[in-house]
Order: sequence, then C-alpha cells, then structure tokens
Amino acid sequence: MNREGVLWILGPKEYINSGIAKYSLPFIDKLKDEGFYVKEKWINYKARSIKRYIYQFVVLPVYLFFLSKKYGAVVIYEESLSFLCPFIRARKILIIHDARKISGNNKVAIVEVFKAAFNKLQHYYYNRYDHVVSVSEHTKVELEKQGLVEPNTVNVIYNSFDMPKIFSIEKKLDKRLFEKIVDSGQYSNKIKLLYVGSEESRKNFVTLLYVLEQLGEKYVLIKVGKPIIEKNRVKHAKIIEQKHLPVVFLESISESDLIDLYYYSDIFLFPSTYEGFGRPPIEAQSCGLPVVSTDCGALKEVLRESAVIVKSPFSIDEWTSSIYKLQNDKLRNSFINKGIENADRFTLDCQITLWIRLLKL
Repeated sequence: MNREGVLWILGPKEYINSGIAKYSLPFIDKLKDEGFYVKEKWINYKARSIKRYIYQFVVLPVYLFFLSKKYGAVVIYEESLSFLCPFIRARKILIIHDARKISGNNKVAIVEVFKAAFNKLQHYYYNRYDHVVSVSEHTKVELEKQGLVEPNTVNVIYNSFDMPKIFSIEKKLDKRLFEKIVDSGQYSNKIKLLYVGSEESRKNFVTLLYVLEQLGEKYVLIKVGKPIIEKNRVKHAKIIEQKHLPVVFLESISESDLIDLYYYSDIFLFPSTYEGFGRPPIEAQSCGLPVVSTDCGALKEVLRESAVIVKSPFSIDEWTSSIYKLQNDKLRNSFINKGIENADRFTLDCQITLWIRLLKL
C-alpha cells in the first residue's frame, strides 16, 4: 500500500467495549501483526459531552482535511461518521453495521429517532466512498434494497473472534469466580442467565425481565454493558424494583472477567429485534455457552441452526419454554457443540484476509 498505511477513525473511547468498536479492534491489531502501519484515532471525550460534538464536527474534519493525505487509506469505523467523507484526501473506506429503517412510529426512545434521522441525512455519502464494508450479507442486502449503494459494490467482512475455546463440555469454573464478579455469593446456586448488550429499544431487554418473573426464583439474570439509552434503564429499574427480580447489572468489566462470565453462566439470552450482525451470541458460543436467541435481522444468517431460536421476540411463553429446553443435558450439550462449530466460521484468521485484500487494492 502506498504512502503511510491506514488511518482508522473510531468513536468515543468510553465505548471501547461496544460491538461496533469490537468489530474494528481485532482487525487493527492483526493488521499491525501482518506488517501494516495502522494509526487509531479515537474521540477522547465523553460520548454525551459538548466537547465530543465540537471535536467530532469541527476538529476532526479539519484534521482529516490537512493530515489524511499522508495515509494510503482512511477507514471510518461506522456509518454515523460517514459525513466525514468530503474531508478525507486519501482512499476512503466506510464500515456499515446497521441499515434498518426507524421512524417515530416505532416504540423507541426519542434520542434513537434523532440518531436514525441524523444517519439518514448521511446516506448521500455512502456511494462517495471508494469502498463500503458491510458486517453481514443481511446488511448488504438491506443497503441495496434501499438504494443506498450500487448493487454488487459492497464488501461483506464478518465480525472476527479470537476468544478462548472450551476444551470440554464438562468444564466447570470455581464458583468463587462468579461470586467475585457479581460481588455477592447469594446467586451461586441459581441458574444463571446472561445477557450482554445495551438497553436500546431494539435490544428488547425488557422482555427478559418478564421472562425472569415467569421463570421463578431458581434463576438470576446478569446484564453486562452500558444502557446507552438512560431513559430505558430507568424504566427497567422500576420493573425490577416492583417485581423484586434478581437482576445483576455490570456496567463495564474487563475482557477476562467477561470471558469468565461466559464460561460460568448457564444460558446466554439474546432477545434483539434487529441486528446488523449480533456479536455477543458468537462470543458466548466460542466459550461453550448455549444460546437462546431471536433470528431477527442478521441473526438468522449468523447463528443458523446453532442456537435455540425464539420466533416471536415478545412472547414470554416462547422464551420460557425455550429456556426450559436446555435443562435437558443431551440437548444442551448438542447446542454447546453446535455453537462452538458455528463460532469457528468467524475466526480472525478467516476474516483478516479479506481486509488485507481490500487494503492492497
């Protein structure tokens, strides 16, 4: 590649553990291992701060206009920053994670509607990039269907995973690991349900609260990740308080503690009503944790037959019966093995070759 390698534009650093950031970071590290020079450019201000928006809409465009020309390529890590296109004076690559349509008629927080409206204003720029990368075939098809990109011009490069694999379906971790992570031993003997993700409306986290109520006192729900939409967190907290539900919130934990949670939990739940890819279920599968999930958006493509699928995302009864299915040891072990096999499709070594080929064009 000519000039001085790749400039990779990322978002607010406090979102470093988000699915969108986790898409880019393994590729950046692997490209460096392969001999590429890659400079990461984070937004080093709090996501909801005035300084962040001044930097994003004023400082960053000026930086790109004057300094991007020394790089061979500039990668924009998600579609909400596609407006930077006119300021880039190098080969332009845009990664698109989400191609869904949102309107005020959807049951979503107002901030989500504004975000969707802002992204819609940027659709003009998608075809102005030299290359567009989609994280799934589903997202590619949605982009083409909406006329946002020219047919057959999108490069599909899946998320990549480089997590430890379970060596035996009989493996058990010391209970003290779980007690350490949740800072309490009161849930040690309960069946542990794990959800990793935000509380955006499309994530449908609220359904899991009503599922937990129906399951009864033998279960505990562990939720990992920032809410993103604070209004939804308030609503969820009220439900938990009113119904006295055993829910553990972990705002941010280390990668090693997250892996411990995947290993020690009993079932992973993913109730999302839309995903451009859906990273957490594959993380869970790679650690030998059976998954119960919807097949909305790209999840059908990503999970195939490797998870217990809930066809009606809002059906409490269907969620409950799907969770009960995994009490059968033979069926549980079958989905553990299917999950590990499915996760192998998304190894870092498989996906990095596609990025190398794209950057060398």
